[in-house]
Amino acid sequence: MFHFAKVMAAAAIVTAVAAPAFAQSYEIRFQNNSGVTLMYLYASDTNNSSWEQDLLGENVLRPGQYLDLTIHNVSNCLYDVLFQFENGQESQDVVDICQVGTYTINP
Repeated sequence: MFHFAKVMAAAAIVTAVAAPAFAQSYEIRFQNNSGVTLMYLYASDTNNSSWEQDLLGENVLRPGQYLDLTIHNVSNCLYDVLFQFENGQESQDVVDICQVGTYTINP
């Protein structure tokens, strides 16, 4: 009986270790060093086929300004980002939000 209990305890530990990690929250700062006002900022998990809502909302991000964001329920660290500027230009990138504390938006 004691041996059965040890086997069951070991199985429970393996199951707990093999279970997927819980989604976490990550903070990221977007620093606008582009020299152009950023009108829209979109970010979505690379597994998502559509853009989420504009993260700036009614605000804009002027040159030299930054935006601190907390992204919750992160299960995939890679995020597509789309920047749309006042002059009509756009820029896209992929960001590892689990590793990057600050993302600098350059010209």
